[in-house]
Amino acid sequence: MERRRARGRWLGWGIPLLLLLAFLLYFVLGAVLPNQNHRSVSPEFEAAAEAAVYTAESPGGETVRYISDNREAMALRLAMAEAAEEEIILSTFDFDADEPGCQLLSALLHAAERGVQVKVLVDGVSGWMDVYASPWFQALAAHPNAEVKIYNPITSLEPWRDMYRLHDKYFIVDGEMYLLGGRNSTDLFLGEGYPGQNLDSEVLVRRNEPRAGDSTEQLLSYFESIWALDECQTVAVTHPAAAEKKARELNGLYNLLPQRYPEAFEPGWLEGLEMLETNRITLLSNPIEAENKAPELWEAMMALLRDGDDILVYTPYVILSDEMMSDLSTVAADSESFTMILNDPTGGANPFGCMDYLNQKEAILSTGVTVGEYLGEHSLHTKNVLVDDRLCLVGSFNFDMRSAYLDTELMLAIDSEGLNAQLRQRAEDDLDHCRLVSAQGETLGAQFVPRELTGGKALAYQVLRRLIIPFRCLL
Repeated sequence: MERRRARGRWLGWGIPLLLLLAFLLYFVLGAVLPNQNHRSVSPEFEAAAEAAVYTAESPGGETVRYISDNREAMALRLAMAEAAEEEIILSTFDFDADEPGCQLLSALLHAAERGVQVKVLVDGVSGWMDVYASPWFQALAAHPNAEVKIYNPITSLEPWRDMYRLHDKYFIVDGEMYLLGGRNSTDLFLGEGYPGQNLDSEVLVRRNEPRAGDSTEQLLSYFESIWALDECQTVAVTHPAAAEKKARELNGLYNLLPQRYPEAFEPGWLEGLEMLETNRITLLSNPIEAENKAPELWEAMMALLRDGDDILVYTPYVILSDEMMSDLSTVAADSESFTMILNDPTGGANPFGCMDYLNQKEAILSTGVTVGEYLGEHSLHTKNVLVDDRLCLVGSFNFDMRSAYLDTELMLAIDSEGLNAQLRQRAEDDLDHCRLVSAQGETLGAQFVPRELTGGKALAYQVLRRLIIPFRCLL
């Protein structure tokens, strides 16, 4: 009798447990195995990347402004939304209904009520976690002049597809100006005074003299292509009463914005911003479909870097495949100077990226790259590349396998001596907060104060450093 009862208890609990373990195994293997093999770019793309020209000898029709301050980044979005007359486009990896997120939603809704067409595209992870069930987003989606879409919604049935994410971040108004960089639409990247804020960057590009094929036209064409994909699904309004209530709250919130960000509503502030001249701006991108991708953006960047002598890279962390490590080694060997600024493992906001760097540090240094391990007041989220004294790349691309093979990514190649000089000055300041490490040894920047991993965090790093190795392609 007792054995029968025990067998019954096992059948009651054991079978569901086995089914759960089987599903977890299916999900893990389904996510990892299909993405272990990396695709290569076509010979045609490789030839085009090598032949590409990113400079010009006379000024183009677009000017640029570098945005490194989170408050200014928020104020610019509000001012641009206020100035919009025809269309606003927002594409982002992460969009939360936190304080800055709701402020931005209120500005978008206000624009829609003025007759502006508003299009918002959010990645499927944020769509699943933050957007679908949120009455704040439904308040915007319910407006006839607004549409919210989710790129590649999360599904548990095809875990390999869940790895393909929209990582672009840009904000376009009237086809005349846009912001593009690494900032998500959350309190980690917008506004001021929020816990855990990251250091990030983007550029404001203004189209003063519209020209065929300029970067604004390239970005608009890119957006329309991705917006039309079957992978992009429109958010349905499932709770109209709650959406209507939140719309009223958003309208009330909008009325408070001039007190919080008075500069954004000051007549002429946006038009009066100091801008820098550019000769040419070129949009670089990955394939847009939700699939294992050929690393087109990585290949384009490597071709560009191979022509440089003095190279500086900002990336929050480094997670490289063997192919990417080989490319890095080639570029470093051909350049006179190659410096990479990334987060110190004790201060980075992405622990998995920091742990993988600890695992791969020796291999990275063996390429000839000098690494600046940044440890400042905030974690570094910037993705910039400087090549000699003219070219800058600004966008969303991390130096990792996810950005190379799995995600949509954008970088702007900007030919501007003024912007290059501005970013090099910032780099000099940031290097003061770095431990500079090379194959020859290390030196400490003037403002670098070492920090040690202690206690449970140190133990977790030691254990997880080994456990993450099979999953590196997904980090």
